[in-house]
Amino acid sequence: MIKFTFLVNKLLHLSSEEFVDYHKNHHAPLFCSIPEVELYVRKYVVINTNN
Repeated sequence: MIKFTFLVNKLLHLSSEEFVDYHKNHHAPLFCSIPEVELYVRKYVVINTNN
């Protein structure tokens, strides 16, 4: 199994909720639309560590 972890910085003009919403509802579907991703990625998780 290969596991990737991506750490991204939140843009200053986004709230934490907007940041998570963007990645769950915009970035993840775009990323998952790549044919190779469908073959190899089993799980895509967005975790907000800014509390």
